Formats: sequence, C-alpha cells, structure tokens
Amino acid sequence: MRKLGGIVFFAVFGAEVLYGTSLDSLEQKAVRGTIEERTEALAALAGRYQDKDSAKCFHYVQSLYQLADRYHNADAMAQAYLLEGHFYKKRGNYQQAAEKIQSAIALLESKSGGKLLGKAYNDLGAVLVDRGYYSEAARYLSKALRVFDQHRDSFQMSKVLLNLGLVFYYQKNYPFALQYYEKALNIRQALNDSNGMALLWNNIGIVHYCQGYKREAVASFKRALEIYRKRDAIRLMSLPLFNIGEIYFEDRRYDSALYYYKQSYVLDTLLHDEAGSTKSLIKIAATYATLHDYAKAKELALRALNLAKSIGSKEDIKDAYITLSEISKELKDYRQAYEYLDRAAQIKDSLYDASVAEKVAELQLKYESEKKDLLLQQQLATIRHQKMLNRILVVATLIVLVFFVFGIIEYVQKRRAYTILEVQKKNITDSINYASKIQSALLPPETLLQSLLPESFVLYLPKEVVSGDFYWVFGASDRIYIALADCTGHGVPGAFMSMLGFAYLNEIVSRNPAIHANEILEQLRSKVKTSLHQHEKSESKDGMDIAMLVYFPADKKIEYAGANIPLIVCRKDQIFYLPPDKMPIGFAFQEDHLFSVVSMYLQIGDTLYLSSDGYSDQFGGNTMKKLGRARFEQILVESSRLPVKAQKYFLTEQFLIWQNEMEQIDDISIMGIRIC
Repeated sequence: MRKLGGIVFFAVFGAEVLYGTSLDSLEQKAVRGTIEERTEALAALAGRYQDKDSAKCFHYVQSLYQLADRYHNADAMAQAYLLEGHFYKKRGNYQQAAEKIQSAIALLESKSGGKLLGKAYNDLGAVLVDRGYYSEAARYLSKALRVFDQHRDSFQMSKVLLNLGLVFYYQKNYPFALQYYEKALNIRQALNDSNGMALLWNNIGIVHYCQGYKREAVASFKRALEIYRKRDAIRLMSLPLFNIGEIYFEDRRYDSALYYYKQSYVLDTLLHDEAGSTKSLIKIAATYATLHDYAKAKELALRALNLAKSIGSKEDIKDAYITLSEISKELKDYRQAYEYLDRAAQIKDSLYDASVAEKVAELQLKYESEKKDLLLQQQLATIRHQKMLNRILVVATLIVLVFFVFGIIEYVQKRRAYTILEVQKKNITDSINYASKIQSALLPPETLLQSLLPESFVLYLPKEVVSGDFYWVFGASDRIYIALADCTGHGVPGAFMSMLGFAYLNEIVSRNPAIHANEILEQLRSKVKTSLHQHEKSESKDGMDIAMLVYFPADKKIEYAGANIPLIVCRKDQIFYLPPDKMPIGFAFQEDHLFSVVSMYLQIGDTLYLSSDGYSDQFGGNTMKKLGRARFEQILVESSRLPVKAQKYFLTEQFLIWQNEMEQIDDISIMGIRIC
C-alpha cells in the first residue's frame, strides 16, 4: 500500500490578508498606495506566483527589497526575506531558505517585530522539520507560540500548534502529536473555520492510521469529507476519499476500496486534475487485479500509463508499469511482466528503487528459467531414452515439494502466532488508551483551574500513555486546596496509584472542608496503607510523594505540608524553599511521624511552583547529564519574569532543548501559581 497522502504542514509565508483581492487591484496598490499598502500588495503578488511563475515571483520580491531600502522599512525587508525563503523551501533548497528566514528573524528581533516575528519563527521551524532537526524546530515553534499567545492571535496559534504536532508525528510520538492536533482543532472549531477543521481531521486520521487504529482513521477522514461536502469544496474532497480507499484496500475490503477510489477519480477528472486522476486510476486497476478481473485491470492500467506519460510524471509512470507487470505475472506472461518491470527500472534512473530492481531480477530469472525449461523439453523430446534423467528430475521435484510443504506449515504456524500476538497487543494498547481517557477525565479541567486560580498553569508531560503524576484542585468557601503528587513508578502502575490518591483526596476534603494541610496528608497516608495492606512484613512498598497547599485568597495566606515534594517560592528573582517532611505517603522503614505544617503570608507578584522530580532528573545537554537542581532553579527564575500563560510554553521549550535526542525518563508535572 502506498503511504497515505495529505499530511498538512502549516507554514505561514508571505502576506495573507490580500489573497482575496484581484490582480489588477494589487498591481495598482503596489504602485500608488501607501508604504504599508505597497508592502502588502507586493508580498501578496509574490505569493500568488510562487508556484506558477518563478520569474514574476522574483520580480515582485526584488521590488519589495527596493521599496524596503528606499524607505528603510524593516517590515518590508523582513517580508522580502520570508518570501524568498519560502521560494527556496518549495524547491528543496533548505540551506538557502534557512539563511533568508534567519535574516528576517535577526532584523525583526532587533526591533521587537510583533506578529511578523512569530510568523518568521514558524517558517524557520517548518524548514528545520524538513531537514530533520526536530529539537531546533520545536525551539523556534515554541517561540512562535509565545509571540502569538502574547498577541492573543488564536488563529496563528492553531497553525503553530499543528506544526508542533508534526514535530512529534515525524518522530513517531503519536500521542503527543495527537494532543497538539486536538488543541489546534479546538481553536479552529471556536473560530468556526471549517477549512482548517477539515485539514486537521485529515492529519488526525493519518496519526490514527499510524497507530494502527484504522476505524478511527476512516472516521476522521469521513469528518473531513463531510465538511468539504457541506462547503461544496469539490477540489478538496478527493484527498480523504483516496485515503479511505487506501485503508480499505489494505484491510482487503476491495469492494469498498473500489467505491472510494472511483469517487476520487471522478472528482479529479471533473476538475481536470490529471495528476490525481492518474494515481486513482492506478489504484483502481490494482484493485481489479486483486479481484482477478485481469482484463479490466490491464485496460485501466494502460489508460493510467498513457495519462502519466502525457503529464510527464515519472513516479506515476513507474507505478503504472509495476501494476502492469504484476497483472502480467498473474497471467503467467513472464516475458511481458519482465519487460514492464524493466521499463519501470529505467524510468527510476533518477528515483532509484531497490525493490523494483529486485523484482526485475526475479522476473528475469523466471523468464530465463522458462526459456531453459522449453529448451529442456525439446531436448527430452529428442532424447526419450534418458529415463534416468527423468527419474532424477522426479525425485528432485518430490524433495523440493516435501521441503515446500514443511515450509508452508512452518509459515502458517508462525503467522498464526504473530496474529495472536498482534491481537493481544492491540487489546492491551486499546485498554491503556482508554485508561488514559479515564485518567484525563479525573484531572481538574482547564475551566475549573481558571475559575479558582486565574493566574496559574499546569505543565503535564506523561512519559507513557498514562501517568504516575497527578494534580488536584478543590474549592471551598474561603479557601482553595491544591496538590501535586508523584506516585511510585510511571505508566500503568503509577496510574493506578494516582487514581487511588485522587479519589481519597476528594473523599477527605469533601467530608471536612475546613481541614488543615497536614491533617489531609495524615488521613491520606492512613487510607493508602490500609488499602494496600502495608506493614513491616508486607511486600507492598508503593506510595506517593505529594505537596499539599491550602490557599486563602482573601488573606494572601497559605498552609503547606509536604511528603518529599517541597514548595518553591520565587520572589523578585530569588528562589527559596519550604522543605517537606522526608517521608512518603505509604509505608516507610522509619517510624511514622506526624506531618508538619507551615503557614506563610505571600506578597503580590510571588510565584509558587510545585514540581515532581521528572524535569530536574532529565538527562540531556552536551554532556548527557541530569539537568539538576541549580539549572532548574535558574529556569524557574527566568520563567517567573514572564506572564503566567507564557510560562508553560517557556518551560516546555527549555525542556526540549535540554532533552535534545534523549528519551524522556520520567513523568513531568509542574504547577505554577502567581499571587495577584
């Protein structure tokens, strides 16, 4: 099966505001308008011709450079750099593209370039992804997200969120990719942007397919298709139709695959999209061949070959020849099959494909073997007295047949075992993903956090699909209860413990809304030990570390009690800690002591941080060592200078830079609260 088509990358190049304007109107503005109007018009004209006419595109870019020089206009110069960078990127010259975009960034950073700087960061992130530099791409995309967040431009934020999702998609980190896609989709839904929603549903479908969830993939493609149908966007409907056909073909649902391939072909033909028509026609021919209708398959494959030749598409010519070769092989016409595949190999001089060469060699051997067999039959016809030779041939055939039968039996057994393992793996994966949905539903929703603590954020990065970390918030009449916990282990074991802790916290505080922080930990420890039957001789040593806050907003006062997790307070670039008790929630070898409680009055502008140890314990950097406490404190000080909503993105960016290509070693949870 061919790779699914249509993964969408949102790079924000050039001017976007004037694309609905006529060419004549743009030409007039480029000559007679104000400096700002001329800049926008020239940028829009260059963008119009990027894919159509290289000479015209460069003419308008050069005019933009001249306008910028004449009036010393930094924005116009940056627009010119970005447009030229996009021109090089579209043609695969990533080095020159990066240089031009970096020139735009340097210019805009020197003058606080606003939203245009965010677009430049996003463009550079797109180029770096194409070059495979995913950590650097994430760094620039995080910067773009911060710029658009500061300007409250949710539309541009959705584009950057999708691109961040693609960084994780290309690294096969599908859960994170899906998380960013869904955030981008929520924004597009809030903006009622049906075109953006459809593109995102297409990407989500491809991620589901890569995860092995074909049913969810088909459902996502159908949602994109439904949006296009409501908008009567016929030109865009072909892609999801083709992708659905590909999945049905892979699942051997050939009648359904044929239905969607044909719809895609009809639309492409109606719109005179010869490239799309060719690809659909090749797949229709391959499907008929699979259904053993070889005459129909060959007729359509020849038609696809002629169409591919007329548009000069080497890739499609190669695919058509390969399809014709497979049909000829099924018809046992090895000479024709060899000739078709040999032509495919010749077409592939500039796009060499080792698998085609192997098939050519295989068919050439079959063809040569066929000629030898014919020659041998002629010889046997004239030398019938060589009965010994015939007996040897019979014995040899029997031996080969015996080995072949044993080989088939072994293959069937291995295939059966593999199928069982695949089913078991899918069942386990489905169960874990469903557990993730349950765990996410238990965590406090964003609306609750914003209503109780408007100046707050949570950075929550599980190592696996489910997490051993959790955070918890509960609002009472005059106080707010806040907790962040790190349970024993991560993944499924940690997730079970986190659900236990979450349930007990709700039960304890619901029964006594005026309870103190240390009393909560006392009761929580007792319930955990009782539930897990923990005592000196028991094997269960599981538990959790936790920081518990009781915040009184009217008095700007907190109560803190901790089990191995401190409270970090940042005040005017100075960090200080409220230390925890050195004992966990659960069994401890030392004698259980009562948890202590600390009360403290806060100042406006103080920033409180609760953090598990996953962030500071991460290996990375140039020396591949732990990030450590000192670096973590420095990052928190820098973070505290930013608006609260930007701190989450800053901490994520710093983590990705430090992590580099290393694997994440633990769950990461950080909660930040600014006193206002």
